[in-house]
Amino acid sequence: DSYGANRARLGLEGVEPDPHPSPSELAADRDLMHRGLEWCAKQGITSIQNMDGNFYQLELLADLEKEGRLLCRTKIPFHFKNFMKLDMLEKASRMAATYKSEWLSSGMVKVFYDGVLDSWTAVMVDDYADRPG
Repeated sequence: DSYGANRARLGLEGVEPDPHPSPSELAADRDLMHRGLEWCAKQGITSIQNMDGNFYQLELLADLEKEGRLLCRTKIPFHFKNFMKLDMLEKASRMAATYKSEWLSSGMVKVFYDGVLDSWTAVMVDDYADRPG
């Protein structure tokens, strides 16, 4: 299944797929993204911003743009994580410099200063309801 669990998280958390997907995997991923964009367009959504991003997602979307199949203006951020060194922000600069069309752009950095409730990583004034401390 080209859309199986091993492909579902490509691009999440800002990492690049390793090894780089084969031509058939690229085509399948591109088609899957297009299906999502078609759904957005049918709902009247004209612009989207992804929560995570990487060069691979940008490559897929740029291919769709060249094919005339990028149906929504799309912004893809670089996801800077707390374990990354500051020099990783150079990747964000490369993403911004490479992808800057009217329909596809980067130029943003996603940073978490805090956590989330479901993983008990958020800073809370009081204890979590289901976990003390």
